[in-house]
Parts: sequence; structure tokens; C-alpha cells
Amino acid sequence: MITKTAYLSYLQCAKRFWLEAKEPERAEAPSVVAQRRMREGTKVGQLARSWFPGGWLVPYHAQPDEMVRLTAEAIAEGETTVFEAVFMADDRLIKADIWRQGEEGWQLIEVKG
Repeated sequence: MITKTAYLSYLQCAKRFWLEAKEPERAEAPSVVAQRRMREGTKVGQLARSWFPGGWLVPYHAQPDEMVRLTAEAIAEGETTVFEAVFMADDRLIKADIWRQGEEGWQLIEVKG
């Protein structure tokens, strides 16, 4: 299973992709700038979730299959807004910042900072 991050890493450098997949302990620590971007991204995600009160946040798990299961359970139990929803389709992992049931069906909302 390849994530969007891994795919983008491969496009930048095939060796980087291989190292991140096979020897992640050799990866460099994120730069100060990258750390700031990550903190800002977290803040943007929190702000976006505040626009949809009552939504349910899928807890992070290292194994995506567990997040897929939790997402499916939340929807089956009647949640109409799911944050960080994760789905699997045709061996492709799909992550949605916000998965929300609207008047015309389900909506995938991608949040950008």
C-alpha cells in the first residue's frame, strides 16, 4: 500500500522512497521549517474541525487497516461527520480530512492551509 506522501517522495527521488520504506531509521529529522509547517498544518486541521461541531475524529493507528475499520464502524453507528476518515478501495488507501453526509450524499472535504 502506497500513501500519497510515499508517492510524492518517490516522484522526488526513488532512492529516498526506498530508504523511507526499507530503512526509516536512517531518515533525517525534519528541518525547523518542516516542523513549523507540520505544526501549522495541525492548527489548520483543528480549525477546520471546529467548523463541523459534533464530528468524530478517527484516532491515529500505525496500521491503516485499523483506521479503515474504525471509520466503517463510525459510519455504521450513524456518525454523519468523520474527521481523518480512512477507506480502502481496490487496494488504494484513501484518507479524507473530513467525510461528511450532506443533503445530496457523502462529501469528501480536503483541508488546505
